[in-house]
Amino acid sequence: SHNSNSNNHSLVCCLEVFQGRSLQTDTGAVSSVPESSGVPQRHSPSRECNRSLEDLVSRLKQSLCHSAQSPSADGSGCKLCPVDWLSHRGKCYWFSKESTIWNKSRADCSVKSSRMLVIQDQEEMEFIQNVTQGKYHVWLGLSVTSPGKNWTWVDSSKLDQTLFPESSPTDLNSCGMIKGNQIKSEICSAELKWICQKEAVSL
Repeated sequence: SHNSNSNNHSLVCCLEVFQGRSLQTDTGAVSSVPESSGVPQRHSPSRECNRSLEDLVSRLKQSLCHSAQSPSADGSGCKLCPVDWLSHRGKCYWFSKESTIWNKSRADCSVKSSRMLVIQDQEEMEFIQNVTQGKYHVWLGLSVTSPGKNWTWVDSSKLDQTLFPESSPTDLNSCGMIKGNQIKSEICSAELKWICQKEAVSL
């Protein structure tokens, strides 16, 4: 089809630009191609590549976005998430169907090029509650770290106790979970479902 041929041209064009910028020598070193190498340049691959990519992005917006001309209802613009991930306010959320311990949940999110859920505000908490409907408890990217036994998110920020009050745990083997509409402490070896989170891709 025409779209497929155009997409292929965009990829080939970019490869040509990359190959035109550097050459692989016999020793494996990369050397730049001098602009005045004497090789006649009939066209500008970079300019053609840019035009092809702009055309490709434009068609992707028309096909995949709610509106290519205006931001979406939540103000996040055209931001896309992988299959099986939910989109909300420019972020992507993946909800597990199985249960496991906190450390394995964190590792799973890392494999998915994401992190365990970090709740930023009450609105985000309400979004999670609307999805789970309070039917099950889920791990958060929240645990107690030493020294000080402080609640700390996986992005190294501290838990805002004014937003989400939580009593201080008595040991270091405490991790955070969502129970109902609150953040609660649970032993990290308990098996719960979990949520992974990452930034959506902008077009």
